Amino acid sequence: MMEEYEALAVEAGGDFYTGFEAVKNEVKVLQYQYRQMLIEQTPCHIDPACSNFLITDDTKMYLIDWEYGGMFDPLWDIAAFSLEAGLTREKENFFCESYFGRSVTEEEQERIFMHKIFQDYLWSLWTLFKEEKGDNFGLYGRHRFERVKRNIQLYKTSYVMNFTAQ
Repeated sequence: MMEEYEALAVEAGGDFYTGFEAVKNEVKVLQYQYRQMLIEQTPCHIDPACSNFLITDDTKMYLIDWEYGGMFDPLWDIAAFSLEAGLTREKENFFCESYFGRSVTEEEQERIFMHKIFQDYLWSLWTLFKEEKGDNFGLYGRHRFERVKRNIQLYKTSYVMNFTAQ
């Protein structure tokens, strides 16, 4: 979807963020590394934004709007929920331990972090495209793109990032 939204943004004449090409190259390296991992795909929502949770008067919770749903790495949804809810590292750990009934492994933590980078990159491209079509998201796309840059630097200090692999 990243490539699709980039192509749509180019076609629409999108004004790409400063440093886009460098970030794109680093994201591609992360994608390559991610694809080397053995991951069992499961049904995923793909877009668990806060607006997609519905809580009824009797306190039942529903996850709605499954238009992006499909088979994928279930940690994508965990990463998306963490980003959308603005969870701190401590709250994210608590959420994951409650959700899984155990501590998250180092490999799972790395995948969650990769997904956060992928999502910020994806949604910043989506925003470029949508804004060229007349929507206005304010600083949403720029903020997500700036977080991509910060998180790539943080990833480099926390994990091995092989820039020769592509």
